[in-house]
Amino acid sequence: MVTRHPATRTISCACGLFIINFYVCREMFWTAYINQMGSIEAAFIGLARYIAGNFRDLTWFPLWYGGIPFQNSYPPLFHSIVALWTNLFHWQPALAYHFVAAFFYCIGPVALFLLCLSLSGSRAYSFFAGLMYSVLSPSAFVIPAIRREIGLLRPRRFQALAAWGEGPHVAGIALLTLSVLCLHRASTRRRPIDIVLCAVLFAATVLTNWLAAVALFAAGIAYICSTNLRSGVVALTAALLAYGLVIPWIPPSTVQTIRINAPHLGDYAGVYANMPRSLAIVAIAALVLVLAIRRLTPSLAIRFGAIFALLMAAPVLPAYWWKIYILPQPDRYQLEFELALSMLIVFAFKPVIDRVPRPARIGLAAIAILLAMIPAKSDRRFARYLLSPVKIDQTIEYQTAVWCDRNLNGRRVFASGSTQFWLNAFSDTQQVTGGFDNGVVNQVTRMASYQIRSGDGAGNRDAEISILWLKAMGAHAIAVAGPDTTQAYRDDRNPGKFNGVLPALWHQGGDTIFQVPQRSTSLARIVTNPDLVLRTPANGIDVGPLSAYVKALDNPTLPEADFRWTTDHSASIHSILSPDHVVSIQLTDHTGWHARINGAEKQVLPDGLGQMYVEPHCAGACSIELSYDGGAEMQIARWIAAISWALAAAMLALGSRSFSLTN
Repeated sequence: MVTRHPATRTISCACGLFIINFYVCREMFWTAYINQMGSIEAAFIGLARYIAGNFRDLTWFPLWYGGIPFQNSYPPLFHSIVALWTNLFHWQPALAYHFVAAFFYCIGPVALFLLCLSLSGSRAYSFFAGLMYSVLSPSAFVIPAIRREIGLLRPRRFQALAAWGEGPHVAGIALLTLSVLCLHRASTRRRPIDIVLCAVLFAATVLTNWLAAVALFAAGIAYICSTNLRSGVVALTAALLAYGLVIPWIPPSTVQTIRINAPHLGDYAGVYANMPRSLAIVAIAALVLVLAIRRLTPSLAIRFGAIFALLMAAPVLPAYWWKIYILPQPDRYQLEFELALSMLIVFAFKPVIDRVPRPARIGLAAIAILLAMIPAKSDRRFARYLLSPVKIDQTIEYQTAVWCDRNLNGRRVFASGSTQFWLNAFSDTQQVTGGFDNGVVNQVTRMASYQIRSGDGAGNRDAEISILWLKAMGAHAIAVAGPDTTQAYRDDRNPGKFNGVLPALWHQGGDTIFQVPQRSTSLARIVTNPDLVLRTPANGIDVGPLSAYVKALDNPTLPEADFRWTTDHSASIHSILSPDHVVSIQLTDHTGWHARINGAEKQVLPDGLGQMYVEPHCAGACSIELSYDGGAEMQIARWIAAISWALAAAMLALGSRSFSLTN
């Protein structure tokens, strides 16, 4: 009789789980464009395409929202991997995106299996936890809305990946799971190399997805509550090192920007006001659970699974059951909730099943594996439905992007609907809007975008007010989706308002691109001090502050300025000026921007639109050199990162030497 080595059995279980998930999603590995044009994956593909072509200059991101710091565009790790795949294999960014997303989808259950094995020592039960996570949606067991939408035999995780474009989120959950595994190893072995590996996985999770980062914090709390204080010291040490390693990509200003913007992505306006009370209730419930479960079972898998499930249920269940929100976008944590439930359900039954005679247990395991084929086949049918390929060149989103790329010569456009997200998947056309509203620095951009799309309160001045905003925000064209559009979705409430008002540049099906006539195509405009917008409008119809400024933009007596990008984070402006002239620059204001005028350093100032201006006081030829370096915050962040990497290298030099963090 041949006895398999334990490592062989572990590898066999891991490969089995990977193959099951590959069976479900296999088309995604080799399909570039799928029939999910309303998915947010469009923005992610655009980011990957940009990184692939600009990997040496990822400082300022000029394509979205009038420009934002690159780290505000989205946590960059997932898109950087896609960009690397794009460049290495000369693939289309969309194909590379789907390949990487499908890979992380397949390794998610494998990571859960390895975590459960590490916590429990039971290979069989760990395999079944990974199997449940692969073929079922445990959240549908307790959330009727999900059950009505996909039933009990379809995977919510795959729906999130394919239909919603949650590739970074799915990848972040896989990395989160591996992070807890590394935390457990670091806590039990207490070796410098394990601390560094744990920190790297922590950092990778946060650099992949913000939701996974929040869930990682909850998972860390769950692990500490399941074990002892020493693991808390290890977790804190790894977390501090992790943040130091990647702080240039997640500086405090970016965290604050995300915190400000998150409640606006849905009906979560009062979420922060209610958060202290909500978190206090969750903390009390968690404390009660911790005290109870530590008495009830010594099983680390059950303890961790139960506490993590409670922490993930806290935002999800109240949101679905009672429309009570304790975090922004709480329903999206259902994927982490499913991860915890898969572990908890399987290991909660372990004490009962362990009492069954061994032959009966083997029979039950065989039956469970056979029964798993039923949801697996259902998952497969669901996947085929979601992954049907699309001829991208026949979509209006692609056609609009290509037309803008060929005809607008880099000028800024206002796009909406699904075109907004697909525009930069095929072009470097700059937008007033963008693909990640959490990263918006200039809140006036959000105000302008809402007003142009909705016309709220404008009445019969809808077109007039929208045109004022378009000119003020530097847009030279607007893409409008009419009632007959074939876009995946549209959000223009009054698409006909520009008919006969603005000249149409291009029309295809139900979509039209209108020109926004402006005297100059430059992003640098010459005005005088009285023309500047110095008061931020109260709302979208408060266009009084804009009137003098927009009038000055079209004033033929004022000189024009030549604006040229020299890199993606620097530009040159040239003009012939008088001392009373001011140079308005239609880029998002940020403390990281600096100006040199005819060689002398000059201050860059913010206007009431959240854009920039400089007062050159030139008489005659004036040369302005703009550059962005992130400001003092980024300089400090780079120093912290350098010190952290040096510390990590020193810890690695210690190798596997064991030490105590508590002595």
